[in-house]
Amino acid sequence: MNDDAFTLHLTAAELMCAAMALGLAEVPLPGNPQFHQLPADAPALITQGYDSLRQRGFLQPISAGQWQVDSLIAILTYWIASPDLTLQIDVWSRQEQQRQAAVYFWQEQPLWLLPTEDGYQLTLFRADGDWRRHCLDWLRCSTDQAVSDFTLQLPRLNLEKFLPLVWQQSEVVTPALARAGLSPEDAAHTIQSVQQAITLTWTQAQAKNPWHQALLLDTGNSVWGESGLAPEDEVVCLRPLRPEDLPKMLIPVPAL
Repeated sequence: MNDDAFTLHLTAAELMCAAMALGLAEVPLPGNPQFHQLPADAPALITQGYDSLRQRGFLQPISAGQWQVDSLIAILTYWIASPDLTLQIDVWSRQEQQRQAAVYFWQEQPLWLLPTEDGYQLTLFRADGDWRRHCLDWLRCSTDQAVSDFTLQLPRLNLEKFLPLVWQQSEVVTPALARAGLSPEDAAHTIQSVQQAITLTWTQAQAKNPWHQALLLDTGNSVWGESGLAPEDEVVCLRPLRPEDLPKMLIPVPAL
């Protein structure tokens, strides 16, 4: 904990146990199935979570088969299970495996959730803008002042499948970039310079489909981006971003 944020770590077993104790059928988490799709070892995980929460003072038995969950754990679990708005962040980079994080908004307050090796790191922020600074630090992308108005056009593709090809088999994707309007020289430069790609996906309430999405491409010292991508868009036009543009990309339109 510091002056700007409060962080709590919960294991997957602890969060599953808290959800079950509160009667929640599902808790959507980045990179994981919802809890109504329980794994085969769910009973063992729930028992493990129960023991761990008791040891930490976050859960007390009140009768046979009934548990009382600590009020903070209950609030955080409900927050994740029923947010007003969710922002999921996916990052693909040359150096690392795919990274994911999520921000759950409830009554306009953000809760940052970061998957860890054995669970989840949950962070609450004191001031409204602190979560955006925290997110940008985690993304590790920065931009100089835009030096040109060059707009980067890319075909609308599945990034999870497309980006490994960009970095490992550039000759396969060059024609696709050319069809989107890039010259062979620009296509080659684009392939060589992109260090990471980031998608920002907003989903409202309990909706199953996203309502707003943004894309960022980071070259290490400059970033292209566009917000408000539509599912029917065949070509995505990315513009160079100035430093002050990056925090704005983390605000869906219309803003909260």
